[in-house]
Amino acid sequence: MRKLGYVLVAGLALGGCTKGGGGGSSGSGPFAAFDLPALEKKWQGAWVVGGSMIGQSEAWEVKGDKVTVFDGKDEKTMDFAVVSPCTATVTTKSGGGSSSTTTKFTFNGDTLLAGLGQAGAKKGNTAVVCATFETYILDDKGCTEWKQSMFDRNKWESKPGTCKWDTVDGKQAFSYTDTFKSARSVPVLGDALADQQMAGNVAKKFPDFAAAKAALKK
Repeated sequence: MRKLGYVLVAGLALGGCTKGGGGGSSGSGPFAAFDLPALEKKWQGAWVVGGSMIGQSEAWEVKGDKVTVFDGKDEKTMDFAVVSPCTATVTTKSGGGSSSTTTKFTFNGDTLLAGLGQAGAKKGNTAVVCATFETYILDDKGCTEWKQSMFDRNKWESKPGTCKWDTVDGKQAFSYTDTFKSARSVPVLGDALADQQMAGNVAKKFPDFAAAKAALKK
């Protein structure tokens, strides 16, 4: 089965970091300003979303904490959870163990963008961007860089980050410096933040999974 814009969720432990609370559906920890259960609710239903390569798509049906994914050939049901305002995990359990992958997403109103690219969300004076390996939060206290702990994925570890509000090509954007000291920016798109690649990943919602699968086959 092809993976939808996935990267492994395992975070790197950071020396001298400050541990935050858990993320996940509780909306606690670094994402207390965002309503994660409300985002999970918006995910409910049948969708056709972009795949891991340009031109690829998959049909998803999210029901509660489960997601069924059809890639055009195979269909599989796995665990589903929104773990941050711009990442959702899909977990497969097998042989007494489990493995998880994640996809980036954002909602601009009721429009879902999901797949490859940089995504984020904005609420009042607080904004979050899910970058390639780290998550940045900018609020009235400044910029913080967060990563999931490699030892406890319900824990997030933080250190001061480099990010700010900026103007890029005449538009408001969230600018940050990543782990590799590269300067990047993610434009504001309504209540969402999405780079050019993510902005093109518009998911289409369908009345049921059968309709989503039928659309995928066309």
